[in-house]
Amino acid sequence: MNISADRILLITLAAIAAVSLCYVLYRVVCSLLFRLNRFFRVQIIENPRFQLFGKYYSRLPITENLVALTFDDGPYEPYTTKLLGVLDDHQVKATFFFAGLRIEQYSEAAKEVCRRGHQIGNHSYSHHRLVGRSLKFIRSEIEATDRLIRALGVTDEIPFRAPYTAKFLTLPYFLTRTKRLHILFDTAPMPRDTWGAPVEAVAASIAQQARPGSIIALHDGNLKAGLWIANYTDAVIRDLKKKGFRFCTVSELINANRN
Repeated sequence: MNISADRILLITLAAIAAVSLCYVLYRVVCSLLFRLNRFFRVQIIENPRFQLFGKYYSRLPITENLVALTFDDGPYEPYTTKLLGVLDDHQVKATFFFAGLRIEQYSEAAKEVCRRGHQIGNHSYSHHRLVGRSLKFIRSEIEATDRLIRALGVTDEIPFRAPYTAKFLTLPYFLTRTKRLHILFDTAPMPRDTWGAPVEAVAASIAQQARPGSIIALHDGNLKAGLWIANYTDAVIRDLKKKGFRFCTVSELINANRN
């Protein structure tokens, strides 16, 4: 059957229009969900304990008093180096979710985190929300940061955490297709460390929430949190040790669940 050139052009234009319409509708839905979260506290996109599909961890179902300390948005000097000193003092290993842009800005700090035996994860390149974005943009953000992490000497699997834990459809699809672990969390301070909250309040909030298998989220790459991150971490470790908790990296926590 012969199809005229005009008909082929018409079909092509219709297909492009349909794809464009779907993308616009997707952006509209994402915008509405963000508004629900902002005004009605209905967390779907930025829920740190939930994802529509794909493999993710916010807590591991273990009975052992083991938790994972994680730090987002770094490296950021001089705060990351001060934080490393506290972790060394307590002989605690943690997981750092680095933004690629920050690795480029503070490469020596990033290398030092690696040298001291902490786990390094991917927190995207630019720290933009990866919701309502194209698959191409998401791929470039994650793969660019993977390359920077590999350049630090990391050979193990690189876990991923979405900026603001924001995810909907495209990001989980990409993570599933590329077999990446998405690490969320079940424990974060309220009042938030990113608000520059008092040390005692941050530590007490985490101590109240933490359970066996918890993944704890703090920030060394945020200015307000960074100013106090060494103090926050010192207080959190002391309080949780008093309650009988031990600390490990995210990968170690996952392995503890497998065993």
